[in-house]
Amino acid sequence: MMDLKVTDIDRAKYWEIRGYYFNPDFYTAAMMDLKVTDIERAKYWESRGYHFNPDFCTAAMMDLKVTDIERAKYWESRGYHFNPDFYTAAMMDLLIERKRSQQYR
Repeated sequence: MMDLKVTDIDRAKYWEIRGYYFNPDFYTAAMMDLKVTDIERAKYWESRGYHFNPDFCTAAMMDLKVTDIERAKYWESRGYHFNPDFYTAAMMDLLIERKRSQQYR
């Protein structure tokens, strides 16, 4: 465990040099790396007009949410209304597919 703690302390120092501050008593090296990924992804999406809090969203969650938002915009342009806070892109597509298949019965 001491070896792992040394790794955590070293990683915290590494990230501090780069402007990120982590307490190695609460974060492991792996957690720090993932958190930086989340922070950087939030910055990336913010530069494109999307706002995510990296304390609550992981990078993967942000990417999926943007997909949902963009799909809702796509369907909106075709007259369908979905709230991307409640529907995933896959759910939207499935509902449209079902709706269209029922029209031809």
